[in-house]
This record gives sequence, C-alpha cells and structure tokens, in this order.
Amino acid sequence: IQARFYADKSLNLLPSDAPALIRATVLNNLGNVLTVEAYYANAVKTYANAVELAQLAGNVLLSGRILINMAYAYSKKGQWNTALQILSSAQQQFQSLAPSYAKTFGLISVGELALRFLRLKPPDKDLNFKIQSFAYKTLNTVITLAKNLDNPRLISYSYGFLGHLYETQQRYEEALNLTRQAIFYAKLDNTSFFTQQDQASEILYRWQWQLGRLFKALKQTNEAIEALKDAVISLQPIRFEMATGYRRTEQSFRERVGPVYFELADLLLQRAEKNHAQNHTQKRHDLIQTFDTIERFKTAELQDYFQDDCVIKAQLKQTSLLNELAPNTAVIYPILLP
Repeated sequence: IQARFYADKSLNLLPSDAPALIRATVLNNLGNVLTVEAYYANAVKTYANAVELAQLAGNVLLSGRILINMAYAYSKKGQWNTALQILSSAQQQFQSLAPSYAKTFGLISVGELALRFLRLKPPDKDLNFKIQSFAYKTLNTVITLAKNLDNPRLISYSYGFLGHLYETQQRYEEALNLTRQAIFYAKLDNTSFFTQQDQASEILYRWQWQLGRLFKALKQTNEAIEALKDAVISLQPIRFEMATGYRRTEQSFRERVGPVYFELADLLLQRAEKNHAQNHTQKRHDLIQTFDTIERFKTAELQDYFQDDCVIKAQLKQTSLLNELAPNTAVIYPILLP
C-alpha cells in the first residue's frame, strides 16, 4: 500500500519537462509496484516506456535494470520466449559497460533471474535447455569479472548461483564444490550494509542453506543438519533486516526464510525417529532442537509481522515451556511439513 502511495505521488509530482533519467526511474518504480500487484500487462508497458527514457538519457545501467524487471513481468505472464529475449537484452546492456562492480552485479542479477525462470519450470524442454545455457554462460562470465575485481562478495554470488544451477541439474558433487567456494568467499566479505560482526550473514545463510539441501540430496543427513544449523545461526543477527529491508517481492517472510527452519526441523525429526531404539539421549536432544528451531522461526515471523525488534526482547523474558513441565507430562507440538 505504501509503495503504491509513493509511486503515485512521485508520478503526480513529476513535471512534464523532467529529465529523461528521472522519468525513467519513476516509471521503473511504478512498474515494480504494478508487478507486485500482479498487473503484469500494465507493468510491461510501463517498463517499455522507462527503457526508452533510460536509453534516451544514455544510462545503460538503468536500462539493463529495467529490462531485468520487464523480463520478470513477462515470465509472470507465462510469455517465456519473450522473457528470455528481454533478459538477453539486459545482459547485452551490462556487457557493453566497462568492468566495474555495477556491471558485474547487473550480470549476477541476470543470471539469478534465469535461475528463477528454471525454478518456475517453463513447459517447453528446448526453452529450459536455452535458459540453462544462458545462465551457465552468464555466471561463468561473472566469475571472471568478479575475480578480476578481486571482490569476495561478487565472487561468492557467482560461485553460489552457479552451484545452484548445478543443483537444479542434480549434479550434486559439482554443486557442492562450488557452494563451498561461495561460503569461503562470503566469509571474506567486508562490504555488507549490516554491522561489521554480521558482515557476511545475508549471503552466507543462503549458501549454507544450499549446502544443506545438497547434503540432503546425497543422503548425508548429519552433514545436512550441520549445514542448516549454520544457516539458521547466520540468519539470527539479520532477521530484522531480512524482515524490514527486503520488500521487493510478493513472497511472505515465511515463504522466503521459513524453508531454512522447516527443512532443519524435518531432518532433525527424521534423525530422532532413526535413533528411536538406539540412542534415547540423542533422540531427546534432536526433539528439543526441533522445538527450539521452530520457536526461533516463530519469533522471527512475529518480528516480521509487527515490524518491531521489541518482540525479541519480550520473547527473551519468557521461560521455555520445556523447563516448566511437571514429571510424566507430554507435550503435543504440531509442526506442519509438506
């Protein structure tokens, strides 16, 4: 609602003789709001006008960013071939720039959107293959650029997204190698907009989560659990920023971050079931960890809902249910999994 209010307000305040660059920026923002509101046809028209203005202003970077947004809107309309064509145009815009952080990050965004296309599973097999090839070439180009810039954050993104591409193709061993490299470079990053102590968390949790999925696919449950625990730990200091800072998406907080917690809970429950007869102490430990994992997520979700860090302080004052149980009391604690 606020995004729509400010998009309309900026449009109404825009003078007819405003510079092309300002008009392009305003229309791009409006297109983003229309996309979130699912008015995809109107969004595409708005983006088309914005691209024209950005090119008139000679701003290749903005033109590339708008084309990425436009490609996403086409994908939401189910027009996959057009979406890929537009995304290719965005890639060409960024490729025309001199090596820089902005160019490299623009190409990372192109590769990441291609991966999102694959997750949405276009119905055409040939088109799927084209998108895979496009993503592969883009991300390999990005690795070279990022290494030349010697920027750990960009290197981490490029290795991580390439690892995800291999994950989608079920090439898990290669994906593992790339994901480990992404984690290594994420830990070297010191350019985050978060505090120094949380500097790598917003990309680190993503690759630790990916590592957990890969171990799970390889049936290495213990390794998957440890990787997902690391992801949850990395998420802890940045939950509020994740909740309030990343709003350019139709996904809810539960949809974006919830799977990390629920995948961990699921694996812990599976291990607890396996340990049922063999190791009662380990089983109890896994069950308590499952409880704690879901409680952490519920706290984060409350924080997202109320948009207030005070929720965490209130939760810290509460006593855990598990510490207050009378002897021989059972707890029924539902966890809804797929």
